[in-house]
Parts: sequence; structure tokens; C-alpha cells
Amino acid sequence: MTPGDKRIIIDKLFAMEILNEMNKLVKEDLRNLKTDLSLFDREIVTLKQNIISASKELEKLKKQVHEDNTTRIKNIRDKMIEYKPKLEEAYSKLQNYLTKEKEIKKSYDVYLNQKSQINSDLRELNKKIKLFSQDKCPTCETPFSSQHFDLIKGDLNNELKRKEEDLQMLLTNEDKYKEAFKKVQEATKKLNDYIIQIKSIYQSLQNELQKLQQDKPKEFSSIENIIAKNTIQIQNKENEKINLDEDCKYISILEQLYSDDGIKKKILESYLPTLNKEIEYTLSELHFPYRLKFNNDFEPQLEHLGFQINVETLSTGEKKRVDLAVLISIIRMLKRKYPTLNIFMLDEVLSSIDGDGIYDIIGLLQKTAKELLINIFIINHAPLPVEYFDYSINIEKKDGFSDLEITALN
Repeated sequence: MTPGDKRIIIDKLFAMEILNEMNKLVKEDLRNLKTDLSLFDREIVTLKQNIISASKELEKLKKQVHEDNTTRIKNIRDKMIEYKPKLEEAYSKLQNYLTKEKEIKKSYDVYLNQKSQINSDLRELNKKIKLFSQDKCPTCETPFSSQHFDLIKGDLNNELKRKEEDLQMLLTNEDKYKEAFKKVQEATKKLNDYIIQIKSIYQSLQNELQKLQQDKPKEFSSIENIIAKNTIQIQNKENEKINLDEDCKYISILEQLYSDDGIKKKILESYLPTLNKEIEYTLSELHFPYRLKFNNDFEPQLEHLGFQINVETLSTGEKKRVDLAVLISIIRMLKRKYPTLNIFMLDEVLSSIDGDGIYDIIGLLQKTAKELLINIFIINHAPLPVEYFDYSINIEKKDGFSDLEITALN
């Protein structure tokens, strides 16, 4: 069952379409908020660029200061110009280290996923190897003394050894990731400290420059007003952005609430016991020796005598019986929610089923049709016992056209 099929079944079976609509509206609100945040970011960048341009213009006025302070002002200007590229370089390096940290984290996440997958494979292999401690296979009752099972066990042991080697190889790289994280974080801290230090020196130089320029304040007042005005606007924009961030967090919580892992999962958990009970009843009607139930993630679990069974150990006919039992159980629940449902089409569900199994399945379908008042159509390419059916529809292709023959049965 694909994730899309599973989502459709869950929504139809448990009437969750309204939650999907609510989730759609929440996502639209969240998308609009993110657009607004992006606009605020661009406006803030523009204001900062205005401040930078104004600061550059302020530097051009160094020749207009009082003649007695020319040398001192020149030295201050030179230092400010000297520190500015250092500050820009520090910001550039900081951005590079932040990018590296993000790349390392992404790579480390991939590593953790690989590690988790290998551990999962090891648990599954150990579980399969543990089965060989029994005298015979719990599914088909074939003795494990068979050479076939020796080959299987050997393959499992080889696969287990290979997975263990892969895990050890991965574990040797874990310290490298930690060391890389440590180095990047140390470098980031040093750069932040350096930026704070340079900005402090730059501010001190700027204050000293203003004191030297007090004899000609009018030349600087207009530019300083521009810087002050833009600074206030940046502060206002950042405050508004904080409010948008809070709204975005709230909407994100709602999005999680209406997602498949939120309230829908809780509703699913409340309905699952009923569905599992229907499946258990249907399988018993088909004289199926195994037990099937869905967990809280709507994933099927097959058990026999208290042990979980791999679906791959079932024959093709057994798999079809299980699929049909689940389908009939879902139809029963859908019929309760949608009483007008009255047609049930089954295509090639009886292939690979033995004779007794065919009679069990057809008998259950006949019982279901009468109980739920629905019409069940079985499509099959081989003759079926007619005593269970009301009508026989025979379709043959002749000369490029299909002939349809409907016969009423007693």
C-alpha cells in the first residue's frame, strides 16, 4: 500500500476530509506569513544599505573638519577604513563557517540514518537467525535439517556479518563528525568575539570623530539624521517581524496539529480497535490461521501463535486471502458511514486460491452481500461454483468486438 493509497483510505474510512481542508487553510496562512517575513527581510536589508551609503558619505566629509584636527581626523578615518574590510571579512568568514556547520549537520543526519538502517537490518537478521533455534519452521513446518535452510541460514549469517562490518565502519566516522562540529563551533565563537571587538573599536573611533567635528556640526547633521532615521525604521521593522514570527510559530503548531501525525492520528487510534475486530472476524470466517491487525501508524502486523510473521513467508493464495479480509472489513465500515454504497468489484481475487479456499471466500462474500445489501461482482477467468451467484456475465471477444451474455442463475 502506497502512502497516498493509505491516506485516501484513512480519510474516507474515518471521515477526515474536513481536517484536510482545515490543514489546507492553515498552510495557506503559513505561506502568506512567510511571504510577509521575506518582504520585511528585504526592507531591512534596504535600510541597512542606506545606512552604509550614508556612512560612506560621512567619510567623505573628513576634509571639511577643522584644520587643527586634520591630522587626527585623518588617522581616525584611516583606522575606520582599515577596520571596515576586516569586519566585512569577518562576516564573510562567519557565513562560511555557518554554511559548513549546516553541511556537516546534513551529512551527519545522513550518517545517523544509515546507522539507524543498519541497526534495524541487524535486528531483523538476528530475529530471522533466532528462528533456527526451533526444530522446524513455524510457518510451513519444514524441518530445519533440510539443506535448503542451511543455505538460508548461511546467507543470513553472511548478511549479518556484512551489516556488522558496515556498522563498525560507520562508527569509526562518528568521532570525525563530532570533531568537525567542535572545530566549526570554536571558529564561529572566535569570529563572533572578533566582530564584537572590531565593532566596539569602530564605535569608539566614530565617537571620537564626532567630538572633533563639533566645530562644524551642520555639515554632518543631515547625514546623521539619515542614519538615525533608518536605524529607527530598522528597529520598528524588526519589532514587527518579531510579531510575525510569533504568528508563524502559532500557525506552524496548528499545521502540525492538523497533519497526519496530529489529531488525525488520534482519531485513527480510536477507530483502529473496531477495524482490527472486523479483520479478526473476517479471517476467522475464511479459516485463516494467522492474526492480522493494524498498529497506530496504520501499518499491518501479521502474527501466528504470538510471534510476528513476515508477510513474505505467506504463499500467494494466503496473501490474497489476507488482502480480501482487510478489504471486506474496510467495506463493512464504509457501508456504515456511506449507506448508499451498493457496488463492490473484485478482479482476479480467486487466482492462486485452492478449492476449499475458493468456497470459503465466495461463501463469505455471499454472506457479506446479504448482510450489507450490496451487489458484489467477481471477475474471474475460470469457472466458479454457480450455486453462490444470482447472475453469470460472460464476456467474449469476437472479430474485434466484445459479446456480453447475462444469465440468471437459480
